[in-house]
Amino acid sequence: MGTGVQGQIALPMLVTALPQLTHLTVHGSYQTGLEAVQQKLKEHHPQRQVAVSQDLEASVRQADVILAVTGLSAKENIKYEWLKPGAVVILVGYGIEKPVLHRADRLLTTDAEQMKVTGDDLLDENGKLPAVDATLTEILNDEKPARTHPDEIIFVYNSGMIITDVALGRAVADFAITQGNVEEVTLW
Repeated sequence: MGTGVQGQIALPMLVTALPQLTHLTVHGSYQTGLEAVQQKLKEHHPQRQVAVSQDLEASVRQADVILAVTGLSAKENIKYEWLKPGAVVILVGYGIEKPVLHRADRLLTTDAEQMKVTGDDLLDENGKLPAVDATLTEILNDEKPARTHPDEIIFVYNSGMIITDVALGRAVADFAITQGNVEEVTLW
């Protein structure tokens, strides 16, 4: 869900990480963004297709992996009730209702402390975030599992990783270059 700069690069990165995915769908409000998502996927994975969703709820109900990559202006939000058992919801931007986080079976994040700083829009009525079950570092170091049961609904909070910042920075730079809106500067 989402067709801005991050939304446009999300599916190519997801397919690279999970090539076994069989059905890709994008949901967004802007035709030019939807077309850009399709074009970016074709550039990186020419053999893959992405369907355009007209019904967010129906798409979410079928999805195993959901990427919420919208901006603050999201016109629709994903609801907890739409998630099927075993779904993984990854929040990169906006586009979910708070209960998705607060009712999920497990909460994973890139960094628990960073989530406390950047996740204030997800606080419950008592001003709290749920406890983090595992961080990316703990999962990669095999200290904690990402999943303990196949039917768990997993919420993943991307609180900022340099790898996503680099990818986003590259996408923004590429866009600026195509617009002829670039000035090279020496930093060091």
